[in-house]
Amino acid sequence: MSIQVETPPVRNKVTLRLPVQLHETAQEAVRLGLAATQTAFIEDSIRMRARVVRHARMRWLADEAMGDPGFVADMRATMGDFRHVGQERWPPVVDPNADR
Repeated sequence: MSIQVETPPVRNKVTLRLPVQLHETAQEAVRLGLAATQTAFIEDSIRMRARVVRHARMRWLADEAMGDPGFVADMRATMGDFRHVGQERWPPVVDPNADR
């Protein structure tokens, strides 16, 4: 049996200049036990905003794809291939009286 050891993520050291109020908020979060360290608090804050970044990236990529005539033609062909699906129902409706 093989035991997988999880390696910690590679970390980059950064220097931040924060407004006094945000720095005090990070310090308070540590004092209140909301985060183990100021670094942990800032990491959590960035992690919470990462979803916004992912969505912005997806919107940008979708806009870029819609500008590609080949992609648009392929999507239209695919939608045409599945145009009948909207007329069907899934899961199929089974008539309980069909065997009688």
